[in-house]
Amino acid sequence: MSTQAHPTTSPVPPASPARFWLAATLLTLVLGSAWIWVSAPGRTSAVLEDSAGPFIGHAAPPIQLVSLEDPAVANVVNGVGVPVVLNFWASWCNPCRREIPELVEATRRFGQEVRVVGVVVPSDAEGARAMADEFGINYELAVDAARGQGHADYDVRSIPTTYFIDRSGVIRAKVTGEMSAAVLTEGISRILN
Repeated sequence: MSTQAHPTTSPVPPASPARFWLAATLLTLVLGSAWIWVSAPGRTSAVLEDSAGPFIGHAAPPIQLVSLEDPAVANVVNGVGVPVVLNFWASWCNPCRREIPELVEATRRFGQEVRVVGVVVPSDAEGARAMADEFGINYELAVDAARGQGHADYDVRSIPTTYFIDRSGVIRAKVTGEMSAAVLTEGISRILN
């Protein structure tokens, strides 16, 4: 008889609860880190809409505003004569807070070439004034004098929403969401040309 060696098999030890929890923890850390990285502020930026929507290429609807600095000053923004960046925002909006430094810098950079106007709803006037002090806002801040009619006329469904209006009063671009410096600069270049 031939004696053949049979390979011995060792049974696989059962997975211990400690190994299971270690693997679950590592998987959670990896997936959580990926989620944080993807959804981090500034990771994505709104883009200019230049062909979609009912307003692009059409005359900007006039909007009646009351200055936050001097409530006795009322004006109508329609973009005729000077290009306008019309930014609808609120003090409680985090993306709005993050884009304020970009708007401040654009106002400093372009000076009188472009009129930057931040529009808030009347119920947020005090919050907007506090943010003006906090961020050193150097552009016009105003409330919608018609209690939200301007927001409706511009079809503002979320904030921030920004319109770029050329010197002829025609809307050339729109941004829904937080703008990067590059998107803001591109929008301004479209209304200066």
